Amino acid sequence: MRMRWFVLAGGIILGILGFLRGELWEAGISFCTGLAGGFALDLLGVEILKLWYYPRQPFPSKLYFLITLPSWGVFGAAVNLTWNSMGSMSLFVSSTTIIIGLLLFHEVPNLKTKSWVYRTPSWVVILGWIPLITFFRMLYVFLT
Repeated sequence: MRMRWFVLAGGIILGILGFLRGELWEAGISFCTGLAGGFALDLLGVEILKLWYYPRQPFPSKLYFLITLPSWGVFGAAVNLTWNSMGSMSLFVSSTTIIIGLLLFHEVPNLKTKSWVYRTPSWVVILGWIPLITFFRMLYVFLT
């Protein structure tokens, strides 16, 4: 239940920030990129490769579409709006900043809530953040 409010609050905050910065269109595209990319990743990672699972909102259930998929949308928006605000910073600095932020605000809360459970070693999860961020960024760039 609490995770729903977290996702809703994150979406509202990203929407307000996008509006205030004049980037409402970019925020919407980023959110939709997160939805599509997250669904594709869950299809691959949960259903095919069995790398993680959602104990409370199994893929693809009603709760998955109400909670998990919007969370992916917020994730995609966070990645791309952060990246867009970096301006001319290098790829390394941008991706490192995003990874650290997402680890703190995405993975650390999951240690308590257990919204998803990994079936792989921690080092695989950590290395997986680099292609994950790249995937969301490339999808966004392709769509815009």
